[in-house]
Amino acid sequence: MKRLVIILIAVLIVFSGLACDFNISVSTVIDKSELKSSENSTFTQNKRFFVAGGNAISEIIKDNSGNYIRSELIQAGQGWSFTGLTSRNNVLYAAATLYVEDPSASWGVPVAAMLYKVNVASSVPVVKSAILEGHYLILANGMAVDNKNNIYISNTMSAYAAQSGLFEAAIIKVSITNEDPFT
Repeated sequence: MKRLVIILIAVLIVFSGLACDFNISVSTVIDKSELKSSENSTFTQNKRFFVAGGNAISEIIKDNSGNYIRSELIQAGQGWSFTGLTSRNNVLYAAATLYVEDPSASWGVPVAAMLYKVNVASSVPVVKSAILEGHYLILANGMAVDNKNNIYISNTMSAYAAQSGLFEAAIIKVSITNEDPFT
């Protein structure tokens, strides 16, 4: 027993050293009653803060009193869920997945995926969208965009590839091939 206590104390000392590299404080920005689901968030070049989750992309704004409020920017259609979000300059890139109900699945079955581009440089956002076709049915778990506006999407659904034969790609690259008004 004494040996176990010594080992536990040694483990605590090691891990407490790892946790003390810097100080943190944590506070609630938006309560769960105001935002039921949040998947990803990003800051744009003009320092605006956006969050994607559920069927909406929202902007989180700090008011004059120092309180944070949520302002819905765009909403996806019925059954769609935003799961990925990133930005470059003042353009948001978001992935959404369409689910249909399935009694054997706890959260539905994904049947379609969409990529959104939202230019938020002005007070009225410009929204563009495109369907992701073929075997690129995705459940975005992370997104990034490079300096050529190629979007890289991490695909949570790739874990189910062995069971379904779909969702082969763990990471996909989306290149916008037609004229791009946002570059």
